[in-house]
Amino acid sequence: MKLFKSKTKRTNPFNTRPGMLPVVFEGRDSEIRTLKEAIEGLGSEEPNPTLIILYGPRGNGKTTLLSHILKHTKSINKELKTTNEVTTIYATPSQCAVENLYQKITGGQMHIESTKSESVKGGVKAIVQGEVAGASIKVYGSPASDYYEVLKRATEDQPTLLCIDEAHTMGVNDLRDLFQCAQQCLMERLPISIVLAGTPGLITTIGASGATFAPRYDVITLGRLNTESARRVFEEPLKSDHQEVPAQQLKEVIEKAQNYPFFLQIYGRETWERCVADGQSIESQDVWKEIHEAFEVRKTRMYYERYTEMESTGTLDIAYEISMLFEKQDQIQEGWLIDKLRTDGYENVNENVQALKSLGYVWGPGGSPGYLERGIPSLMDYVRTYTEDRRNN
Repeated sequence: MKLFKSKTKRTNPFNTRPGMLPVVFEGRDSEIRTLKEAIEGLGSEEPNPTLIILYGPRGNGKTTLLSHILKHTKSINKELKTTNEVTTIYATPSQCAVENLYQKITGGQMHIESTKSESVKGGVKAIVQGEVAGASIKVYGSPASDYYEVLKRATEDQPTLLCIDEAHTMGVNDLRDLFQCAQQCLMERLPISIVLAGTPGLITTIGASGATFAPRYDVITLGRLNTESARRVFEEPLKSDHQEVPAQQLKEVIEKAQNYPFFLQIYGRETWERCVADGQSIESQDVWKEIHEAFEVRKTRMYYERYTEMESTGTLDIAYEISMLFEKQDQIQEGWLIDKLRTDGYENVNENVQALKSLGYVWGPGGSPGYLERGIPSLMDYVRTYTEDRRNN
């Protein structure tokens, strides 16, 4: 077979690692608009802060969306002509412990002072460096006040969009304290807006925190791309190297990837490696056979990882039963599903369904409140088929 190797080796623009921003980022205009509005509100002369809850099944690009905003915040400030320049901070829950948060936002240091006050039960009292006396010290009677004081001081000269990823892994108490702090910041119009991003299990964690005002805030649900956006995500980086994907192969890629961002990156990476890096012909049926086979291997590996997670968390039996119920339905009412599973003799149904949400197996995208849909595409088919094969062998 004749090879068409590029003279200059180019970096593969497709990336399957979490949060890595692809060369072509498409299909998230509405979500970007909401986050831009948050930046605009913070950058105005009179700050208008908000709290945004962002969730969706794994692999749909939550971290990538936050990376996009982080990368483009400076240009967004210019585009919106903000009065005060807004900074975007990306953080994980471990970086949001009250003793770490000030440094994460400002890059400065925070003094940690031990205390024997009964109100905090011998915990730690976080104060801004140099704040050793005065009324501000008195607010440290509860963790929520700690968050408030830290965010108030950290954003005095720096309007901030604080994006907390993997927020579904936060402790219920920490999340409640953060919500209370956010509410106080909003009431006082402090220049800090918070984005909480996570899997669909984030909604359950928020509910368990008892933050009754959480439903009043903006919610972004992140599902699969539309077909046109999926096509551009896959096709345009290849076109940049003069690689024209044959129409039939493009159709097959889009169908097999099911508009799922993670699958599109797998397909793009495998195609680039063969047709650009190795210089093989993009017209070759043999090359496409290799590409499709490589995709199936990566996809199956991901499915098996999710399968073993279900097995280790004790949710596999319920996951299998749910797959059977979804076999001929696109949506199922969550309350009906829970009642059905209980009637069938399953235990800990609520907890197990919530765990499956966190895994991205099922989710409620928001368009139909109270209803669940399939999460990661075709994962239910894999669970059903693999479980039946194990039972029959």
